Amino acid sequence: MAQHFSHGITHSNRSARLLASTWLIGYTLSSGAVQYLEVKGDRVNLRAAPKADAEVVGQVCSTDTLILQGDIAEPWVKVTPPDSVDFWIYASLVKDGKVTVNNAQVRAGAGLNFNVVGQLQNGDTVSERGKIGDWLKIAPFPTSAVWVTNAYVSLKAPPQPQPAEPLVAVPPPTQSVESVVATPPPEPIEPLPAMTAVAEPVVETPPSQPPAIPRPIADQILAQSADPVNPTWERGIRSGSPVIPPNQVNSVNRPSKPASRTLFGSSTTEET
Repeated sequence: MAQHFSHGITHSNRSARLLASTWLIGYTLSSGAVQYLEVKGDRVNLRAAPKADAEVVGQVCSTDTLILQGDIAEPWVKVTPPDSVDFWIYASLVKDGKVTVNNAQVRAGAGLNFNVVGQLQNGDTVSERGKIGDWLKIAPFPTSAVWVTNAYVSLKAPPQPQPAEPLVAVPPPTQSVESVVATPPPEPIEPLPAMTAVAEPVVETPPSQPPAIPRPIADQILAQSADPVNPTWERGIRSGSPVIPPNQVNSVNRPSKPASRTLFGSSTTEET
């Protein structure tokens, strides 16, 4: 009885999952919405063509999500390559980051022997990642595609957008009556009286020593001594006759006194 009951629950769960998958496929096909795939496994290969011997261009794991481009019922499922994959294009077909021709082949490797993973048209922009020889390495573009076996992928519900947190209006801060204290206005500042410049008296400092009193000019002239000139002597000089100077007149005309005798002998005293 218990086994039959558990078998019924398992069968019901499978039916529910199948019904959910059928509804999801029908909804995505009818609405044209983007279909997402979850990866069932680690290191699942992504190939450049729907065959087992095609080039491996990348790998995905269970935490990755792929975008479906083809039919999930096919053995090989066509998906949009993740950004970790690199593609190659002939360098001469690109100038200044834009394709210069129509139907430019983009390949899984740097060579003509690699599978084509997409095409670009004239004017399309490419994101360059490097260059080897004549080949330019670029990032995946929206129309490029890679392949994964359907055994490792399954449909996944589209990610639900995170609901935005409601904005809560924050009330303005309220102030209590007690906290509001009226501040008295500042007292007016009296202007300072204008300062007038006062001239300080000039005090003359007396010299440390009194100046020397100048002597009169008359005292500075020394008196010159001069002998009186006898008019007679002056006339004699002019006439050429011998003239005795005045200071010798008395000595010439005056007779000499006789010598006086003393007990010790005679001595002559000459008057001058």
